[in-house]
Amino acid sequence: MSTNYYHLKLPITYLELELRGTHYRLNIWVNHALAGMLVLREEELSGIIDCFADKEEDCPLRTTSGGTGRGIIVHVQDPSLPDDTLLISSHRELLTVREIKALDGKGKRIENIL
Repeated sequence: MSTNYYHLKLPITYLELELRGTHYRLNIWVNHALAGMLVLREEELSGIIDCFADKEEDCPLRTTSGGTGRGIIVHVQDPSLPDDTLLISSHRELLTVREIKALDGKGKRIENIL
């Protein structure tokens, strides 16, 4: 199983998702300035977030499973990408490059623990 991570579509430069009571607030930055906000129900999130993913470009990061002995493997396609860059996963999650890189090795099973 693998997960692809995509850039935001230009001119979108940042997205911020906050849970507010029973709804989510999605703040949208265009050219580094807060341009607006959407108030969404949970069931509306995935379709809306998917609209902001630039799937036309090659994905700069990918994760795959290395099995229980290795855990998650992070494949960095663009090593020059800053750690604070926000990406959208093929599962419609918003994560920074730093957060994705931190997944490396997670899920590894440790043997012989008492």
